[in-house]
Amino acid sequence: PNDLFEVTSLMQINVAYQYWNTHNCTRSDGTIAEMQYARADPVNDYNDGLKGKIFGDNIAKLRNLRQIRVDDNSFYGEIAPAIGNLRQLVILSGGNNLFSGTLPNELTRLTTLQELVLGQSHLSGPIPDKIGELESLAVLFLWDNKEMNGTIPDSLYNLTKLEMLNLGENQFNGTISTSIGNLEHLETLILGGNHFTGTLPSELGRCHELSILQIEDTGIGGIVPPEVCQLRHKNLVSVNEFVEYFTADCRSDNESEFPFIKCDCCYTCCDHNSKVCINRN
Repeated sequence: PNDLFEVTSLMQINVAYQYWNTHNCTRSDGTIAEMQYARADPVNDYNDGLKGKIFGDNIAKLRNLRQIRVDDNSFYGEIAPAIGNLRQLVILSGGNNLFSGTLPNELTRLTTLQELVLGQSHLSGPIPDKIGELESLAVLFLWDNKEMNGTIPDSLYNLTKLEMLNLGENQFNGTISTSIGNLEHLETLILGGNHFTGTLPSELGRCHELSILQIEDTGIGGIVPPEVCQLRHKNLVSVNEFVEYFTADCRSDNESEFPFIKCDCCYTCCDHNSKVCINRN
């Protein structure tokens, strides 16, 4: 409701994970509001959460917000430049919604932001060039937006507090900079399902805490550096059958009989053409 944006002292919005939950709410006048929305399926008795424009110009009124958690709903519309006025925001999490447009450049004003989670949100376009100004950022999760594109901005490699970088299943391109070694606290790096090219830089081996690495279904070829394989021996050990810790296109190509990338330490190897993957050990 629009009245929400008049509560200027509000410090947290948390309506996440309404997806699949069907329930009714009682209004102050005693009437019942049915929580069925745009993507609802009343026949099977579930809904797809709340809807509306949560990130319009009115969001600027809520200057005291520290956390926004609206994942798994049906919110739509563009993320307005006004988001840049929320200078105290620490968490912005809105994955699995129906947003549109690009990430506004004004987002990079949020220097206290620690988590930016907008996967599966129908966003498009590039990562803002000045993303590196988010000096507190630990989690950047833009997975499976399908239409996000462009190269990884050089400034991203200045995010020295970054622990999770997930850009998988988009249209990103270009090479992985040797500056990735600056991200020494990185634990998760997921780049699969993009148009990256070149080779995996040996400087990635400086990310001593890395435990999840996925570069399958990309144009990254050559040979996985021994510095990265040393991380596999140290950290990239599978403890969960549902998580593939080191995945690359290292399975023999059905056409050429040579793998797209040579890797002696990958846990899961995929065929670059057929996309079929197998666990090696």
